[in-house]
Amino acid sequence: MSPDLPPAIDYLPNLPKANLDDRTFDELVEECLLRIPRYCPEWTNYNAGDPGVTLVELFAWLVHQMLYRFNQVPTRHYVAFLELLGIRLQPPTPAQTQVTFYLTKAQTTAKVIPAGTEVATVRTENQPAIVFTTSQPLVIGTPRIKHLLLGLEPLEQPIDGEIDNVLRTEQDSANLEVSLQLFKSCSVGNCVYFVLAAEAPDQNEIIAANTNIAHPDFSVSEDTEDIFNQVQGNILALNFNGPAAVTTGIDPENPPLSWQYWDGHSWRDGILRDGDDKTKGFSFDKLSQGGPNPEVEGADVILHLPQQWPDTTFGAYAGHWIRCVYTAPRSTLNQRSTQQFNYQRSPEITGVSVRSIGGVTAASECVQLEQELLGVSTGKPGQVFELSKRPVLRRHSATEYIEVHPANARPETWQEVDSFGASGADDPHYIIDNASGTVQFGPLIREPEQLQQKIHERAAIQSWGRPNRIRRSVTSLAEQNYIPAVLAPTDRLSERQYGKVPPVGAEIYMSAYRVGGGSRGNVCAKALTVLKSSIPYVKQVVNYQPAQGGRDAESLNQAMIRVPELLRTRETAISPEDFERTAKQFDLGRAVYFVHCVRASHLTTPGVVRLLIIPQIKPWSFDRGLHPDRLQLQEPFKQSLHKHLNLHRALGIRATVEPPGYVGIQVTADVYLQPQYQQSTDLSYLHQKLIRELYQFINPITGGFEKQGWPLGRAVQTSDIIALLQNYTEVRSVGQVQLLCWRRYHHQDTVGWMQIPTPMVTVPLGELEMAASWQDESNPGHTIRFISL
Repeated sequence: MSPDLPPAIDYLPNLPKANLDDRTFDELVEECLLRIPRYCPEWTNYNAGDPGVTLVELFAWLVHQMLYRFNQVPTRHYVAFLELLGIRLQPPTPAQTQVTFYLTKAQTTAKVIPAGTEVATVRTENQPAIVFTTSQPLVIGTPRIKHLLLGLEPLEQPIDGEIDNVLRTEQDSANLEVSLQLFKSCSVGNCVYFVLAAEAPDQNEIIAANTNIAHPDFSVSEDTEDIFNQVQGNILALNFNGPAAVTTGIDPENPPLSWQYWDGHSWRDGILRDGDDKTKGFSFDKLSQGGPNPEVEGADVILHLPQQWPDTTFGAYAGHWIRCVYTAPRSTLNQRSTQQFNYQRSPEITGVSVRSIGGVTAASECVQLEQELLGVSTGKPGQVFELSKRPVLRRHSATEYIEVHPANARPETWQEVDSFGASGADDPHYIIDNASGTVQFGPLIREPEQLQQKIHERAAIQSWGRPNRIRRSVTSLAEQNYIPAVLAPTDRLSERQYGKVPPVGAEIYMSAYRVGGGSRGNVCAKALTVLKSSIPYVKQVVNYQPAQGGRDAESLNQAMIRVPELLRTRETAISPEDFERTAKQFDLGRAVYFVHCVRASHLTTPGVVRLLIIPQIKPWSFDRGLHPDRLQLQEPFKQSLHKHLNLHRALGIRATVEPPGYVGIQVTADVYLQPQYQQSTDLSYLHQKLIRELYQFINPITGGFEKQGWPLGRAVQTSDIIALLQNYTEVRSVGQVQLLCWRRYHHQDTVGWMQIPTPMVTVPLGELEMAASWQDESNPGHTIRFISL
């Protein structure tokens, strides 16, 4: 073949151009055959089957390969042009997830898991272990119960209704001996509130936990103590004592209860995992049969609390709030599942206690290295050092920086910059190349006139180093254009130093940096089970959510695509695409997941750019879907994004940001299973998998068939649900599918979600709307019924 363009850049605009040598393989063979009579007239039989022709074709093939490489010279020039513009490849992005640590037993004092703790996957013969590192300390506290309250209905603000304080006075204890009926009237909506507090850990433990993320001069402040004085992210075990196997009318395997927490704005559920209610809905069923005595040892309800669980005050009660709500029994999910029943009598307890058995913290796929010696400065401009590991992830300016240790002087903290264009001779700046791991200090640049003077000086110096004076006549023409052999200091132009030069003999350290990232870090749930270094009283670690967000480093091809867009507008956003790109770059590309600039004239106003924004969220389990309230734009976020856009917009243009409109979708589907699965006695795992798939499919972030988020304005159809469910090998066919629509309503000061009760085959969406699905106390979520043939 004759490559007009190397495959690496065949996506660039194909402008008319000529190759440096455009001869093809066939033309080379033909040219060689035409030269045979001239150079070898005795060779008369040069048909295709002649062995000599084979050598001719081999020669033509080698020449063709040389021409192919020769024609790649323009590609090398293009790459050199990118280097001239200062284009650097973007570093990889580490995958993010949450890891759960379990203790061997509850501690009497707060336990701190330090930041920088490493957990990994199991290493196999074919694949090395993938290491994740925690990004912040985890405090596994010592909680205590401050208040135990009973209510008649689950109101947003507990003080708005009638509540009874069972303890009367603040007990502030981890163990309470109290005999009471949990539900006041034993009717749907009754709830019991637990108001918790925690003790702060020892200050020495706080400092030790921060050594991996804080400056060496770190000290404990009031703000720091507030951060550590919490049970946020803890796994709490509420231990209840009560009479064993007391008949309450419910099915112990499927009690009509919902455990919720207050997140500072509303009540959220999802903190109780399947199988973690050992009390069996406070019935204590089967516990006395060969197991612990529930009246003495009790039974646990294990709650996985989020990392954002603020201390809140309602009336005279302050602390972290949890409640257990008696909910209306829901319909059966499949023909062989157990039915929920109402309580015929209120459950009773004789005591309750609380303890922390573990905690959850964020982790990213990286390895952190600290206090690495890069080398010793020679005192020359433009010094380059190399980090021992690569590729390097984006640095946190507060904790990851260069330290220069001059001899007999205090260490200096230097600042990383993108380029030396604005650096002065005394600015302690440096540049790090993420791909190669090289650290470069400021260069010395001489202007062209200065370079010309230096060349003249070197030319006029003899090999022994003495100036060669030019003998000339005063009347000669050379007198008029004469340049002295050695310029006077006043005649020399000053050299320009960009960035400070580390002094001679100074040791150069990298305080900390992280390596890793890439798509390989997107591991599945329960893959992180190895603790790289032992921590006292920690027995187990696991990730219940899959890691997400890992992306490989930018390739050269991707950079070539990015550069024309960068050169078109530089720092000023003009077109809709420019505003979308600018919004995506906010906070180094870590804050905005989706952005769409509205282009329809009937939906916009002249001079106003309307941007629809979906923010990035922390790793999230989609077992109960994603409520649109989690995707709302908080005021600080909007203000920061507005400030970022104002720096790049043209004069006279105003940019507005808002979330898309969300429409809730509730699916009810009849599923026929393959014959080998119809006789299974436990279909809960398959049911949970299909429900989770529906929540991920009808989702603004992971939705759609491409798993990039539900397309804006695309209607939801029953055929989409059928196509999704039939991808599973366990599913034989899908029967009736119904779609219910949920829409947001505003009535006076009340905002909520309302179900449209009419089942639909197609749920139409507006041009600026997205589909979402979730389950909460008002929305029962998706329903899948397994039907036997």
